Amino acid sequence: MGFIQVPQKKRIIRRLARTQKLERARREHREWLEARGLTQKELKKRVKESPVPFPDYKVRREMPPTSDRIAGETKRRPEQQYSGERKLIGIGMMHKSNLVPVWDEESAIEISKMRRN
Repeated sequence: MGFIQVPQKKRIIRRLARTQKLERARREHREWLEARGLTQKELKKRVKESPVPFPDYKVRREMPPTSDRIAGETKRRPEQQYSGERKLIGIGMMHKSNLVPVWDEESAIEISKMRRN
């Protein structure tokens, strides 16, 4: 199968020609804005400012208490120590790739019988 190239159309940017009509319309618009007390600087400043005030997240005393404190300490879990009673003989395979630890000869015999039956 060959390489398939999907054609993509080029975007053509069309700019308005600087005609006298366009210049006159821009001048009239600028005069209209100035008549209402708006300058280019003020318009740019208004765009940057958000119309919605930013919420105040400062913690105040009048806010209700929350349960974000950690409770007291708990007892430490006793460490596990090897007693020496059980000794790992090896690792047996029960089914396909199910590996099982073998602790004594009885469990090794059980695992081998399970696999064959």
